[in-house]
Amino acid sequence: MTMNPLVDLSEPFARLVTSELTELIDSGFAVVEAGPTIVRFARGEIEIDVYWGRRSYEVGAGVAINGERYALSELMYLADPDFADKYRNSTATSVEVLSSVVGQVANLLKTYAAPVFVDPAEVEARLQRLRPIRLREMSLDSQAHVFRPQAEEAFRRHDFAKAAEIYSRIEERLSPAEVKKLAYARSRSAPKS
Repeated sequence: MTMNPLVDLSEPFARLVTSELTELIDSGFAVVEAGPTIVRFARGEIEIDVYWGRRSYEVGAGVAINGERYALSELMYLADPDFADKYRNSTATSVEVLSSVVGQVANLLKTYAAPVFVDPAEVEARLQRLRPIRLREMSLDSQAHVFRPQAEEAFRRHDFAKAAEIYSRIEERLSPAEVKKLAYARSRSAPKS
């Protein structure tokens, strides 16, 4: 196993991660950091990290290419956007559960990070083009999450002007039923001539 001689694999998390990702080590990656909540591998311009959140207990991973880090979900999005949209990091609140969750994350890394090992420059270019689009999508989703209940409440109160104004803010995220509510609210709040 190639690694930094100062890296300590005595922590349970570090042992689990390195045992699940031996293929990385076999393919020339070195363990460059290992601790109770993070393990990082590196080979050339590529780094891979697996982490265990200290407060969230989420187990996740990421890949850095030329110093720019991408979450595992971003890599997933390149191959399977529907899966990526539904994916959430699993949590492990005990070392017993951790083994299973680390195994799941390792399998996802093996599947979705594989293209990085073949052509990191191409994957990086695709991720750079995707990132602003994904940020916009996440922003719209976040706004919809905040404004949807407000619009529904205004509609229930028959405050159609307010409902129309709020629904308009999230028009790109409206369901078919909400589109009809927006049209109705607009018609009811339009000035009478």
